[in-house]
Amino acid sequence: MKRIFLLSFLASVLAFQAWAQRTVSGTVADESGEPLPGVNVLVVGTSSGVTTDLDGNYRIQVSGDDAVLRFSYIGYIAQEITVGSRSVIDVTMAEDVETLTEVVVLGYSTVKRGDLTSSVSTVSGDDIRSQPIGSVDNLLQGKSTGMLVTNQNGRPGGNAYIRIRGVGSYNASNEPLFIIDGVQMTQSDYNALDPNDIETISILKDAASTSIYGARASNGVILISTKRGSSKGKPRISYSYMYGQKSMIAMPFDIMNKEQKLDYEVAVGLITQATADAIMNDPASPDTDWINTLTRNGIVQSHDASISGGSEKARYYISMGNYTEQGISEGSNFERINGRANFEFQSTDWLKFGNTLNVSRVNEQELRDRNNVQNPFRAMYSYNPYEPEFELDDNGNIRYDENGDPIYNLTSQGFSISEAIVNNPETLQRTSLIGTVFAEANPIEGLTLKTTLGTNYQIYRRQYYIYPGSILDIYVGNPDAPGIKTDNGSDRFINTWTNTANYSRSFGIHGINVLAGTEFLGYDLSSYSISAQGFPSSDFSTLDNASEITGGNTGRSQYTIWSQFGKVSYNYGEKYFADLSLRRDGSSRFGDAAKYGLFWATSVGYNMHEEAFMSGISFLDQFKPRVSVGTSGNVPGAFYAARGLYGFGSYNNQSASLPTQLANPDLQWEENFNYSVGV
Repeated sequence: MKRIFLLSFLASVLAFQAWAQRTVSGTVADESGEPLPGVNVLVVGTSSGVTTDLDGNYRIQVSGDDAVLRFSYIGYIAQEITVGSRSVIDVTMAEDVETLTEVVVLGYSTVKRGDLTSSVSTVSGDDIRSQPIGSVDNLLQGKSTGMLVTNQNGRPGGNAYIRIRGVGSYNASNEPLFIIDGVQMTQSDYNALDPNDIETISILKDAASTSIYGARASNGVILISTKRGSSKGKPRISYSYMYGQKSMIAMPFDIMNKEQKLDYEVAVGLITQATADAIMNDPASPDTDWINTLTRNGIVQSHDASISGGSEKARYYISMGNYTEQGISEGSNFERINGRANFEFQSTDWLKFGNTLNVSRVNEQELRDRNNVQNPFRAMYSYNPYEPEFELDDNGNIRYDENGDPIYNLTSQGFSISEAIVNNPETLQRTSLIGTVFAEANPIEGLTLKTTLGTNYQIYRRQYYIYPGSILDIYVGNPDAPGIKTDNGSDRFINTWTNTANYSRSFGIHGINVLAGTEFLGYDLSSYSISAQGFPSSDFSTLDNASEITGGNTGRSQYTIWSQFGKVSYNYGEKYFADLSLRRDGSSRFGDAAKYGLFWATSVGYNMHEEAFMSGISFLDQFKPRVSVGTSGNVPGAFYAARGLYGFGSYNNQSASLPTQLANPDLQWEENFNYSVGV
């Protein structure tokens, strides 16, 4: 009897478990009805989970009507559904717009942030455009881990000191490679851009992300993408105005006034007490605050206007801007006038073409950046507080010359920086055109062919004038030919031609992307410099008014780079990722025996948060361990370091030449090997 009762009890338990553990099945599709393979289906609170097959179907065991299924897929909004009494649950997943639009710009391609296997930081244009800074490199301060950005000297429009993960070169520059819309930039181009035109900035930091740029990427790469306009909605017209003031920050110490400085000089034996008393009571020796005398409240203001919009067939973005900034010292000013026109046209279902174009004019007035009294920020600590800016008479009134101008006091330093700012002006002017034209074709599903022609053209002009009769002219000029002036400048072209083929396809839970391309870069710089002396007055500034041309030269420098590159990316169920890239660069800067270099990188990543055992960690949006390893390179600063060079001059009153540099046919790439492990 007991045996019969036990068997009946076990049968009841098994029957209950069979009823409790039942199968739920269904299909997961997107909003258009297309099945989604690789969707994660988890029973919330357990480690039980499956993924949908190629047709979006799934089957999973659940326990009881209270079981909750969680459906998650990268790029779509996750859903949690209570099973209840149902055995079939079909799910339609909606796109997560925020996730889908978070696309990161990489070398010659874009990728969803969730698919990254490399170290890349992104900065939105909204994060930088509100800052009153004239150069885009300074706007990156504090925007990315692993990147040091420091203003070099504080002048308006000045460049920043940038290091990405330390020093990347032994012999060449350590500045990162800047690319805007596919065109290489140099440091002199940074302040030609209007931050209001920037859409995103990508900072590539490890070998996996930089290696695709090969020989130019050992110091990291900064990619700038500008706005394109929207394909939906009405035209958007925008105008913004900014006004601000800037002043010198308070010093962490006090500057001695007249009485304190005289007491100090007496105490250390530089002067006697009688001399100090005489200076203290002299009306021609006022108490001068040199910091207030040599600095000012600089004004910063900008105007920006744009119109953007489009339709299904076209997009456009047009803008104009003006930015002015006064330095905190007289004689330091920066102004930029810029315009941009970006267009895209979808001419057919498979062909798109467009352009980007930025035109700007930058005017700068500079101070001499020297560690002596020719620099106002050095002079303010060198001048004595009992020395006036201008010469004073016995009654403490300013003395004037025969032209009615105040006479500057040379001070104990023998030089007046106030006079030099007025009578030794240095002005810079840069006119820049940075633009691209491109055509993009999609002949078959998943294949994108693109060709891009880009140019970066800059006209640079500089004038430095030591006015006749100025203090510096008296020191270094010719008394028989007063006044010295130097005009120099250059015309520079950086031309780029890039061709890429990109194939992207999913085969069930397998995703693959293949990129192949070629790139040609040509650099051409023509420069000149002319110096002259002997000017009738400061009102005559062109060199044809000089009595003598004292020097002049012209020069031309060129180099080219020819590259082939490729990249393969693979993902399994958008959970496991692997990338491999190769680039072969050839440069005219290297010797005949080492003209080409090969650079490579590989990386892997794992979306661990997709696993069932991490489903209960609600505060994590993404958890991805990643590893990368690879190489990148750098080129020497000199264009002709591998060449045997000759110089030309005069010997015995005849034209002659002589060797100035021995050839180095084995000069080759400077190569970095980098690895990175991160989460």
